[in-house]
Amino acid sequence: ELLKPYGKMLTDDLKARPGTTAFLLIAKAKPAGALPVVRKLMAAPRWPKELNARVAVAALGDNGVEKEFIDAFRTAADPKEKARLAKALGWIGTDAALQALAYALRTDLVIEMPRVSRRSVRLDVLAALCYNFPDQKVLYSTVKSSFKPPSCNLRVYGCSSSCSELIAISSFS
Repeated sequence: ELLKPYGKMLTDDLKARPGTTAFLLIAKAKPAGALPVVRKLMAAPRWPKELNARVAVAALGDNGVEKEFIDAFRTAADPKEKARLAKALGWIGTDAALQALAYALRTDLVIEMPRVSRRSVRLDVLAALCYNFPDQKVLYSTVKSSFKPPSCNLRVYGCSSSCSELIAISSFS
């Protein structure tokens, strides 16, 4: 919502200076006039396989590209790949992408580094949902409990520190 007033400016910037970060801003803001610009850029040889360009076109309503991301996410058996795709679906942020993420909160996949760490892919899914719902206090409220998890250095994209706290707590549930 905060980016909506800048939609035309973001679209003009993408048109003048296309770049991977500009595509993500377009995906987040979803400005009405950006789809033709993104489609034109996708026709150039540089952008069709670029992740952020594909995220932008999916976020702006290209159902085919969106479906590719969702299908790949749903069928991913490798935990690292599922986590990577969760992040992309969070960036896409369409209703279908968010529904796929919500369903995946039940996944039992774990990213494991033997003798180092184990981390549930659910944390990546929750971070992707946090990116889309920064104003939903339920995602950020702390759990009332006498249990205090050890501090951790958990990096979460697009979320406040209180969201990181919730994610750290949820990993011990």
